[in-house]
Amino acid sequence: MEMEPRNLEKVSFSVWLKGILSKSLAKTHEIARETTKIAKDDPRRLIHSLKFGLAITLVSLFYYFQPLYNSFGVSAMWAVMTVVVVFEFSVGATLGKGLNRGLATMVAGALGLGAHHLASLTGKTSEPILIGLFVFLQGASACVVVSIFICPVWAGEDLHKLIAKNMKKLGSFLEDDFFRTSENGEQSPVSLSSILVDSKSTEENLANFARWEPGHGQFMYRHPWKQYLKIGNLTRQCACKVEALTGCLNSKTEATQGIRGTIIEEASSRMSSECGKALKELAWAIEKMIRSSSSDPHIANLKIASLNLKSLLKSGFWKEYSNLLQLIQVAGVASLLIDIGDSVENIADAVSELSFLAKFKCKESNGAGAEVENQNNNSFRQVGLMFENPIVSN
Repeated sequence: MEMEPRNLEKVSFSVWLKGILSKSLAKTHEIARETTKIAKDDPRRLIHSLKFGLAITLVSLFYYFQPLYNSFGVSAMWAVMTVVVVFEFSVGATLGKGLNRGLATMVAGALGLGAHHLASLTGKTSEPILIGLFVFLQGASACVVVSIFICPVWAGEDLHKLIAKNMKKLGSFLEDDFFRTSENGEQSPVSLSSILVDSKSTEENLANFARWEPGHGQFMYRHPWKQYLKIGNLTRQCACKVEALTGCLNSKTEATQGIRGTIIEEASSRMSSECGKALKELAWAIEKMIRSSSSDPHIANLKIASLNLKSLLKSGFWKEYSNLLQLIQVAGVASLLIDIGDSVENIADAVSELSFLAKFKCKESNGAGAEVENQNNNSFRQVGLMFENPIVSN
């Protein structure tokens, strides 16, 4: 027996209504649960929302209470907008924004009166045009002047610090003993997630903003901001390789255990340490905007360690491994470390190019120029010997 169209419509409407009610109840329960969670985590946030609602309600009386509305008119709505802009979580922030808004309103009012007076002197024909022009100019000049001369926040400076911070973070990560942390199940105190995930878009945005900024401090006109992006990209590429190496070492397989206590582990640990030290020295040079050769000894030692690993890969060390999977794992770790060393050398070249383009000051760290120069000569002399007679074991 088929249902009549009218009854079918009633059933479908009731089903639709029940669905709407159930969704509304579920949403209400979710909001109540989130509110309860926020109240338990930080009761001040719930109190702040209630205070904000109270302030909005009080200033709304200027608009809805007839005697007050007769005095202020539609301008009473600006009281509501002021609460939205000024009311902050802390007392200091509210007072600061309130004073700033009050001062800005007074200055803007004075400028507006002056512009209106000047425009009225030119006659009714030119007055609307000049008023519009003055409004635009005063708004744009006020924003630019306040932004530049009152506690300025420079995008270029933020980009400069971010690049140095990421390099230092990667250097600290590499300087840790990968084999010790992976063997003990420990987690490195430094995370690479911020370098791999968030840094690219942040760096590009800061670089685009920095190109619009005038010369300031040590960042003169036409500062090589694109070179910072190049260094940032090289740092991310190196971080990706380090992340792959970390995942390889943290895998709980028999092949991973075959690396422990071998010549590969000793050479890899040394190379990782030199990479970390070189990156930290390069980050220091960028942060201080100084042409420093303090990273050169670590780069030289890095080349020696890289040559050792390459010599080991070409030697007959693989005959010690009967398990093919173990051999592949060991060779993969060594290959990744060699790639990381090459990435660090590329970063060092990019930083050297930046120091030339940005005209960094020539200065040695801690006045140890002679000592660093001697270390450089000794290290590069060792590299020359390595090419003639590669070292197989440390």
